[in-house]
Amino acid sequence: MRAWPTGSADLLTFGARVTDTHDYFGWINIVLAWVLPQQLGIAWWHGRFFGRRTGLGLLLLGLAWLGLAVAVDYPVSMVNGNVGGDTNLLPPTLALLGVMWVQVGLVVLFETPVRNFLKRQHMGPWMAMFGALGLQLYLWHKLAELPATWLGVRLDWPIDAGMPGEPGFWIGRLEWIGLCA
Repeated sequence: MRAWPTGSADLLTFGARVTDTHDYFGWINIVLAWVLPQQLGIAWWHGRFFGRRTGLGLLLLGLAWLGLAVAVDYPVSMVNGNVGGDTNLLPPTLALLGVMWVQVGLVVLFETPVRNFLKRQHMGPWMAMFGALGLQLYLWHKLAELPATWLGVRLDWPIDAGMPGEPGFWIGRLEWIGLCA
């Protein structure tokens, strides 16, 4: 039994199989979508990879990965808009890993300039404070959405109207921001 695809037709079949059936194999990707970024973050923190060359390499890897994902017809939508009928959320597909490689590559590529900027501007303590409060602020704003949702339902406002990118979607977002304010 061969483990490698023999051509582009096999890759297309593989991509369609994972995205169409969402079988158990597709759910293995969720482990990759959580464990791989976590392990990369730990390795980066411990200084196992650094520098512009490494960052550029990871960025190019991510772009190539995304190009291949598009070529084999993986869904490219990273939000739950279900644009085109497919999404990367349940289960996450390998295209999501391409986005992760791009993001990690950008972090490593711009790490030194950003650190230098933060040192020059004496923003390190402020960034540490915002980092420490980040989860609390996120959870607080999620709690604030509950009464806003209740009010939106009472006023019959179409908070979640339309597909992402359409005018109704953006109007709904503006109404949502108004309710949360």
